[in-house]
Amino acid sequence: MTTLNNTPLLKKLCNKGDQINIINGRLSLLPLSKKEVPQSWLKQNENILISEIAELFSIDVYTYNCYSTGFYGKHKSEGVTLQFLNLATGEEAFMIFNAHLLRTRSTSKHKAGELLPKGQFRVSKNMRFYKWWLSTKLKQPPRLSSFHSYMGNLKQLFYTANVDRKGQILDKKTALLNIRHQDIIASIQGLNDGNLHTENIQDTDNRHTTITYKENVVGFEYQDVQANLTTCENNHGKRLNGSEVISNTLLIDKQIVNPKEQSHEEWLNSWDNA
Repeated sequence: MTTLNNTPLLKKLCNKGDQINIINGRLSLLPLSKKEVPQSWLKQNENILISEIAELFSIDVYTYNCYSTGFYGKHKSEGVTLQFLNLATGEEAFMIFNAHLLRTRSTSKHKAGELLPKGQFRVSKNMRFYKWWLSTKLKQPPRLSSFHSYMGNLKQLFYTANVDRKGQILDKKTALLNIRHQDIIASIQGLNDGNLHTENIQDTDNRHTTITYKENVVGFEYQDVQANLTTCENNHGKRLNGSEVISNTLLIDKQIVNPKEQSHEEWLNSWDNA
C-alpha cells in the first residue's frame, strides 16, 4: 500500500497549497504563489510526480519510447509498431498499426512498389493509426506521409492502457492520463485515514477522461516480449523529435532483431486476424 513516505514531493506541494492536475496527458502545476514554474524544474521532477500519483491511485502509467516499421506475420503485412515504457517498472508495451511502407506512385526517381526510406511510413484517414493519433490531441502533420517526423511529440504525454501478459496493448487503445487535484487530495486524506481512495474519477463537467482503475499488471513474460518485438528506430542510434532527428541512447538495452528474421510470430496473431 502506498504511504505518504513514498510521496514526499507530492505531499510537500499539496501541503504548500499548490494545485496539481494531469490534463489530457500533461502535468499541470499551479503554485499557490501564482509564480510560473521553471521548465527546468518541471522537466526534472515531472516523472517523479507522475510516478507518485500513479502509485497513489494504483494505476499503470506509460510513456512513449520509440517506433519501428516492418513486414509482420505470415502475410508480411506492412505496419508500424509503437513501443511504450511503464513509468514505474520500465517494462515495455506495444501496439501495431497498419501502415504503407511501399511507394504508391512512380516518379522520375522512384517506381511504385519500391520501399520507402528507412523509418518512413504513410497512412490514410481511414486507418486506425490516424484515428489513434487524433485521440492524443497532438497537432497533426501537414501531410499524411510525414507522421514519421512527428513521432517524437508523443513523448510529451502520459498514457494509460490495458496490456496483456506479453506486453501487447489490447484493442490498440491508449487513454490520456487525467487526474484532478481534488482527487489527489482526497486520496492522500484517505491514506491518512488508513483507507486508500480508489474510486473512479468522475468529472461532472465532462472536461476530462474518466480513468478506469485496474490491478497492476504482473507476471510479464518480458523476455519473450523482447525476443519478438521489432527493432525500434532508436536502436539504430536515432530518435525523431518533432521534425528534428537527434542522437539517442536506448533506455532499455535489448538485442536487435530484424523483423524479417524473426522466428516467433505468436504475438502477431491478432494482426493476422484483424
